[in-house]
Amino acid sequence: MKIARLAEAHGLPVTSHGVHDVHVHLLAAAPNAAYLEVHGLGPERFMAQPLQLQDGMTIAPDRPGHGIEFDWAALDAYRVGSA
Repeated sequence: MKIARLAEAHGLPVTSHGVHDVHVHLLAAAPNAAYLEVHGLGPERFMAQPLQLQDGMTIAPDRPGHGIEFDWAALDAYRVGSA
């Protein structure tokens, strides 16, 4: 958020780069947000409620924290050992 505020002070927009499911919250809080970069890497198949994109738009979820809940059953196929 400090970087977004610094950019805002200089009249610059901010965009995201990386995990869009996390960055959507940061951009929602920044008045100078421009674009949410969305990757098609597939981590949403392991999320109980992935970010919904429709017509190039999305809304940040109102769930607490970063808003990501894992689909543990989907992740079980990749388990390599027990804790």
